This record gives sequence, C-alpha cells and structure tokens, in this order.
Amino acid sequence: MLKIEPGFKEKGEIVQYYNNKVLELASNEFGIHDFTKRRADGARIQSHYTLHFVMKGKGTFNLAGKVYHLQENDAFFTPPNVTVTTTPDPDDPWTFFWVGMNGKGFQQVFTQALFSIASPVYSCADCAEKIRDAVARLYDFCPAENDAMQMRAISTALEIFACITEERIKNRGETPLAFSKEYYFQKALDMIESNYTDSAFKIDDIGKKLLISHSYLCRIFRNFSSVTINQYLIEVRMREARLLLDKNESSIKNVAFAVGYNDYSYFSKEFKKLFGITPGQYRKIQQKNKRDFRI
Repeated sequence: MLKIEPGFKEKGEIVQYYNNKVLELASNEFGIHDFTKRRADGARIQSHYTLHFVMKGKGTFNLAGKVYHLQENDAFFTPPNVTVTTTPDPDDPWTFFWVGMNGKGFQQVFTQALFSIASPVYSCADCAEKIRDAVARLYDFCPAENDAMQMRAISTALEIFACITEERIKNRGETPLAFSKEYYFQKALDMIESNYTDSAFKIDDIGKKLLISHSYLCRIFRNFSSVTINQYLIEVRMREARLLLDKNESSIKNVAFAVGYNDYSYFSKEFKKLFGITPGQYRKIQQKNKRDFRI
C-alpha cells in the first residue's frame, strides 16, 4: 500500500513525501463501445487488465461465476486470462469506455482503488463527472499514430483510478482514528502486503497483533472490502505469482514458495480456482503471446 509521510508548505514551496512500488505501465488499447450500433462480444478471455466505465445505458457483467447488473456511472475491471462476459440490456443497451493496461505493479493500482476479482465493480458518485471529463479529452487526439496517444491513454486511466481511489478513501475515512474500524482495516491491509511471502503467516497473526478477535477482524474486512480477508490474502499472493510467472525465470514450484505456499499442489489448485487455468497453462499462454508479439 502507498505510504504517505507528512508534507509541508513553506515560502511558496510544496513538499510531499511518499514511497511506492515501481509502476511499469503500458496501454494496449482504449475506446468506446456503443451497443446500439454493435453486437455483444459474448464470452471472451483478454490478455490484459481492462478498466470500464459505463457512459450510459445498462448491461450485465459476468466474472468468476458472478453476475453484476450495471448502469450509468458504474466502473468495473476485468483481469487477464479469466473468462468474462459483458451483455448489453436489450431495452437500454449500454455504451462504455474501456482502457486496457499491463505492466509490473499495475495490480497495485487496482488494489488501491479497492478493486479485486471478488469485488470488481464500483458505482461512482461525484467522481463520475471527473471521469467523463478525462474520457472526453481523448476525443481530440483520436485517431492518432504516435507514442503520445499511448501516454494519453495511460494518463487517462491513472486519472480515472485516482478519482475512484480518492472517492473510496473519502467514503471510508481518509485518516482513520486509532482503534476505529477504518484503522484496523488499514492495518490489516498493511500486514498482508508486508507478510504474504511468509508461508507461516496466517490471518490469526493479524488479530493477535492488533489485539482483536478473528471474527471481529473478518466482519471489519467484509464491511470495507466486499471480500473476505482470507480471499484478499489469496488474491495478493496470486497477483504476485502471476508477475513472477510472467518473468519466465523461476520454476513454478519456486514461484509458489516465493508467494507463501510450501505445498505446490495446493498453490496450483488455488491459482486455477481464481483464474480458471493452472500456473503452467498461464505461463504457456504468456509465452505464446510474447512470441506472437515478436512476430
């Protein structure tokens, strides 16, 4: 998670300190689909993360066996190598903006905006107009055939995530009071991010560290994240596992060890449960995508 240290303003200067993971971002594509003018795509598997924002109309989104009914100003994300289906409403077909992203650390951007596979949808409030303004600024530069277009797509995606993140942080309390539910939630996130590589790390360790019961911790987490704390730990580990698999350097067993799994078969089972394919199949897909790209 992003760590913010106290900043200051003095004699016209503004200084803010923070640390963060390195973000290596790339934009694969972006655009707007108007389903009053085109047919539905049906089930598909994408090779990159995609952020969507519903400009108008309605539709349904199916991810990991769950169906979400969406409307204007809803945002949702789709992860790579997972089967998703987006279906326009027959009476009020939607129009949505999308931007496809890849790169090391991009999962962190989704996490900070509180998106996950188990919680992939957010209904925007005041930030909706800011997102529309960001999307509109792309119109004047499309179509284009230069690197600046990709930079604008990346900056627009990050601006949208910033708007959503700011709103969601504000909703849960930007500066949690000590021993409040928000405080415990933030501490739990920090402990998971810091300890997920340790195979001995357990959710009970968080409760013991914070001096709260396991059941109370679970209730707090569900209140703020719409996903269980155990599922969140699994998603963090699998997120990092995919980054390691993308590098194509370590064996799959070593990848499992690196993200906190001593049991390779259990790691493979959890990976398939989340993404629909085994770690080995995922690596083969990534290797094929790289070869096709070079061709």
